[in-house]
Amino acid sequence: NLHSIYRRDQLLTGCYWDVLAALPSVVPAGPIGLMGLGAGTVPRIIAGCYPGGRHLVHGWELDAGVVMVGRMHLGMQELEDSGRLVVHTGDALAPDATVPGGFSGIIVDLFAGGRLLPQLTKRDTWEALRRSLDSTQPGARIIANLGQSPPSAPGTPWAPEAYTTLRAYEALEAAFEGDVSLMSVQSNTVALTGPLPSQDEWPGRLPEGLQGLRDVGHWARDSYPLQRQAGATPLF
Repeated sequence: NLHSIYRRDQLLTGCYWDVLAALPSVVPAGPIGLMGLGAGTVPRIIAGCYPGGRHLVHGWELDAGVVMVGRMHLGMQELEDSGRLVVHTGDALAPDATVPGGFSGIIVDLFAGGRLLPQLTKRDTWEALRRSLDSTQPGARIIANLGQSPPSAPGTPWAPEAYTTLRAYEALEAAFEGDVSLMSVQSNTVALTGPLPSQDEWPGRLPEGLQGLRDVGHWARDSYPLQRQAGATPLF
């Protein structure tokens, strides 16, 4: 599966990574946790669009080989050297995958073999991630790529991966008492915890480099079609 995109002369990807990298616009200043660093696509966008160092990214990547490639060929070493990224090689869902005081925001992009990690379909996983947020910051949020979006055409068969996305969404909703918004980005479902962003916040607070996201989609509540279409289909 595709870990990262890197073009030396182009910062944005035109994919869901751009939306994930916009999290600093809707969270307080402070460290950002990136669970699923890959080869550094998201922190590169954050560094380019949010100058000033208000958000130091701590990224976790399980595959040391991916980290090595990112450092050698995809510009990740430059981010580390400039103090914009701290790389942690290890399990992003381990209890020690945190920082003192917690994160102002967490980005979750965890896949294996092109599939969403099954741990993300469990409420306790999201509750643990929630505990890693800075509890003194009421505006701290999680943004997550939940994977395959459902087909938009009525009557189209649902891919198995879309049901996995629904399970993950329901687990996330349970962990945050329903305080979750969704956006469809191409074939991916992206979730954002916390209050539904106002127009002043999104796209209003987006930096110039990410203003193009106003045409990508909008945040909405209770918008996942499988909740309505699945009906009596057993999901658990």
